[in-house]
Amino acid sequence: MVDSKGKTMVRMIIVGVVMVVLSGCDHVEVIQKGVVDSSNKVATALSGKNVRESWKSSSVALNGAHPIHIAAMNNDLEGLKKEIKNSPSSVNAQNAVKSTPLHLAAMFGNGDAVKLLLKSGATPSSRDAQGFTPLFQAVNGLAGATAEGSDDAKTGGVYYRIFKQLTDAGASWNVTNENGASPLAYVLENLN
Repeated sequence: MVDSKGKTMVRMIIVGVVMVVLSGCDHVEVIQKGVVDSSNKVATALSGKNVRESWKSSSVALNGAHPIHIAAMNNDLEGLKKEIKNSPSSVNAQNAVKSTPLHLAAMFGNGDAVKLLLKSGATPSSRDAQGFTPLFQAVNGLAGATAEGSDDAKTGGVYYRIFKQLTDAGASWNVTNENGASPLAYVLENLN
């Protein structure tokens, strides 16, 4: 469980990264020198367990996964290229929870995979079974990564690039999921 100080830092990081993207600023250094660099140690809670790595092997992530999903989760660019060459439409393949490879690459902070998938025709506005878009999953991924105590400046820079790639490809900060939440609303609600 993340304490209140850890939650505050996670929120600051998410808000800082999103605000830089929305402002149109093209400099990762703003994140590294500003909000994100204010603490090199976000909450290192969760009993030292790496939840992101555990999730990658969970039945939810792998249920109905195609090889391209696994490659996207692991930032396996050679695997992605092979799958795209063999089946170009696989860039939008859905697993059992309707996540596409782009959802997974964005969630796990795999910017190179996000870039390759977008270049290969992945749909930036696709929705999973709960209505989450890849952009929303990237916001969730940043929150999860920072809550686990990852390097703030590096993590912020990685997700900044993903937010920018998705936004440049047409992803919206205002698309809502099945609960009526949007990536932007999530960030703004978590300011307090």
